[in-house]
Amino acid sequence: MFVSLKALNAMPILAYTLSGSGFCKRGIMETKVVDSRGRLALGAKFAGKTVIVQENADQIVISPAVVIPEYAAWLWKNDGARQSLETGLQQARQLQFVSNPPTIDPAWADVEID
Repeated sequence: MFVSLKALNAMPILAYTLSGSGFCKRGIMETKVVDSRGRLALGAKFAGKTVIVQENADQIVISPAVVIPEYAAWLWKNDGARQSLETGLQQARQLQFVSNPPTIDPAWADVEID
């Protein structure tokens, strides 16, 4: 049976990596061709997604990513604030509310309240 080179480019390949304990399955790899403008089509599965492209000496790794807006990044940098938020959300899911909530002074807020 003869297979054209064009058909070989579309064939998925099961990839394995050699690790200390033997071969590990890495997943399905597919041969793709970068067009003359430097573009690589990843397929409909990645349409509209944000990705991180890491270039190493001998490989390019493309990973799905989530972008956090700059105005919300402080929460991910502040472990105490993030832990407090996670605790509060968990308590709210369990319907654990205080009977006497504190009065909040609007002057403490970073944003204007209408």
